[in-house]
Amino acid sequence: AQHFERAENEPEAMQARLRWLAWNAGDYSERVKVAEWLVREERQGEAEPLWRAASEVDPFRRHLHHSWGLTLRALGRHAEALREFEVGLRVPLELDGDVKLGASEGLTLEQLLTLVGLSREEWEALSLEERRTRVEGALQERAAGEDAPASPAETRFRDQEPLLHGLAALALLELGRTDEARAAVERALALDPGCAPALEARARLGPR
Repeated sequence: AQHFERAENEPEAMQARLRWLAWNAGDYSERVKVAEWLVREERQGEAEPLWRAASEVDPFRRHLHHSWGLTLRALGRHAEALREFEVGLRVPLELDGDVKLGASEGLTLEQLLTLVGLSREEWEALSLEERRTRVEGALQERAAGEDAPASPAETRFRDQEPLLHGLAALALLELGRTDEARAAVERALALDPGCAPALEARARLGPR
C-alpha cells in the first residue's frame, strides 16, 4: 500500500489494503482508511460493510459511528443511520479509541516515560499490552486535570456531539417522527446554534 501511495496510485493502494485486511481482520485503522476512501469516491455501498466490520473491532469510537451513519443516510437507510448517530452520542469520552490514541500521538519516548512515570529500563521490561494500559491510565488521569489541553481528537469528539443530534433529527424526520426530531434539533442548537444539520431539520419542520 505504501509503495502505491508513493507512486500516487491511490486505487491500487486501497486494493493492497483490502488484501491485507483479508488476513488481518482486526486492523481497525486500515479498514477505516479504505472506508473513507470509498466514501470520497462515492462508493457508499462498498464502504458500509467496512464501517460495520470496523465497529466489530472497536465500537467505542464516536467518529466511526458518525461516519457509518452518514454512509447509511446516503444509502437511504435512515433507521440504521439513526441507530448509529444515537450510538455515537453514547460513546464516553474516556473510552473513545480515537481520543485515547490522539492524546498519545506525537509524543517522544522521553515524553511517554514522563507521562507514565517510568524509567527507560522499566518501560522496556513491559509487554506491549502493559505499555498500552499504562499510557491509557496516565492519559485518563491527565484528562481529569482542569488545565489539560484538548487533543485534536478530543476536539473533534466534542464538535461531533451537536452534529450527531442534528443528523439524528434529520433521520427522525425521514422516519416521520417529528416530535422526536424537534427535541433533537433543540439539543443540537443548545450546543451549537450554527449546527448545519439541525438548522436544516428545523427549516423542514417549520413552525409548530
